Amino acid sequence: MQEATTGATSETEHTNMATAARFIEGFNNDDWDAVREIVAPDFVFHHPLGGTVEAGPEGMVATWAGFKVLSPDSWHPIPVMTEPRHVGGDLTEMRC
Repeated sequence: MQEATTGATSETEHTNMATAARFIEGFNNDDWDAVREIVAPDFVFHHPLGGTVEAGPEGMVATWAGFKVLSPDSWHPIPVMTEPRHVGGDLTEMRC
């Protein structure tokens, strides 16, 4: 098993990180239209506590908007959430 490393190296990764940051900014600012623009129709959301949800844009907005009702001051730190993880040179996950 190869050890995970971090650090963006490609233009694609920079683009993905910018998209992930916009996604998180949408949550932080309750900008649900931005979330709808970013989330693909077949988007699947994996969360360590909430499990896996086949959400799509409207499901993601409903989940996050509901969460913000319960915790209106919640936010995510973008630099931590968008740090890519690599194994053997391949992007394996982006926390967002």
